[in-house]
Amino acid sequence: MIFFTLLCALAQQNRSIDRLEKNDYYRPVAETRDAEALIDSDPRTVVEKLDPIIANPKLQKHIESRARLAEATGGYGDYYMFLPYQFRGRARVNLVRKAADPEIALKLAQGAVADLEESVRRGVAPSEEFLKLAKAELEKAKAAANTTKPPDPPLVVKEDPAALLRASIAPLLASNRFKTARAAAEKDGKDVPDAERKRIAEEVDRRCKTLLNEEMFNFRRRFGRLESLSELTEISDGAFETLFSLPAPEEISVADAAYDWARSARTAFKEVHARKAGGETLLATAAAAAALEDSLWFTRTEALGYQGVLDGVRSRADKAAGLPKAERDPLEAQAVALTAAYTKEFAGKLDPKKAADLKSRADELNRILAGFPKDLAELASIDLEAPLAGAAVEADLAKLDADLRSLETRSGIAVESRRKLYSALVTVGALRALVAGKDEDAAAADVRIWSSKLAAAGGAMDEKRFGPRVEKVFAKIK
Repeated sequence: MIFFTLLCALAQQNRSIDRLEKNDYYRPVAETRDAEALIDSDPRTVVEKLDPIIANPKLQKHIESRARLAEATGGYGDYYMFLPYQFRGRARVNLVRKAADPEIALKLAQGAVADLEESVRRGVAPSEEFLKLAKAELEKAKAAANTTKPPDPPLVVKEDPAALLRASIAPLLASNRFKTARAAAEKDGKDVPDAERKRIAEEVDRRCKTLLNEEMFNFRRRFGRLESLSELTEISDGAFETLFSLPAPEEISVADAAYDWARSARTAFKEVHARKAGGETLLATAAAAAALEDSLWFTRTEALGYQGVLDGVRSRADKAAGLPKAERDPLEAQAVALTAAYTKEFAGKLDPKKAADLKSRADELNRILAGFPKDLAELASIDLEAPLAGAAVEADLAKLDADLRSLETRSGIAVESRRKLYSALVTVGALRALVAGKDEDAAAADVRIWSSKLAAAGGAMDEKRFGPRVEKVFAKIK
């Protein structure tokens, strides 16, 4: 075999198949290489593999050459002996030697001679030796055929129906029309034995599966680089079509769960890309990917769906911070619904192990929800008038002032409660100053630290409640 390869390397014209032609030649070159290894052990399969390759008019340019294919990263790969005529001719010689029927042996020998003559015609010098062997087998086959029946009428060699069928569907396979090829095999293969017709159908499906594997490999690589929702929404329509470039389902003859998911997912991703739907809508698509063998489909889609939920909950929490209750409550309800869509409707229905891996995501969403502005319940029990009725007015006012200041340090207080709290702090501060003998200007100076916060919360409440002097203090800090 090494000697033969060296001979071919010397005799054959080298062919470099560029990227424009690569798609036509990739599978035929690989199948021809695989067929060579079966010439002695399984010559029938060799013939079956090479029939459609030889019949494909697109491949005639480089058939019977030492060929190499362009690579995606640039440059070319290794050289391969792309010799379908020679390999089929040698396989037919082996089938001649095994054939019990003289007529079949004669037909095979004639085909072997024709193949090897074509190989020699195309410049494959080593095929000359194989041609001599084929011609010797042809003479033997002729002699055997002449001894088994009268010379007249002359021998008529019928074309093999299976070979004819393979040749007829070869152009369909070359253009990836697999369903059409299967239908044609069923319709036009009525003279082909059932076992052979089944083998042809299986070969069509193998070719279809090979195409799907290649296309899904390329799609996976593109899909795996999609890092964020902003990238999905900002790419052009053309870039999106490239990202989700997949074979049309009309000619796919085999089932493939990942391909079916990808075709379905495209619709959901298109809606997000066009900004007609939020990223959270991808959660249903992620759930559909949870059972697929390749985890990438789930993890990447889940990450994008979660990002949509997280952005939605966080933006509503930020917006609600300074809004009154009537505007704040709808935002919080929306954030709660988004969180439930992730934690209950999505993660809650996953396999427990998968759901456990996502616990930190649910924790983060609940943490943001907890930060929505809340009313200060303690304000309801605070009585601003109580210190004035006691024996230790100054001490009681000081304690009340300290209690109010401790509440002021809390975060996430609703604007209504902040307004009430800062009004109370100004009131108590003013009362402490006035009780201590200070005038209104000095009292205003003591409580001016709350003026900007009170204004931001909506302004004073009940400034007249404790008389004109306290009212003046409120007026002076406006």
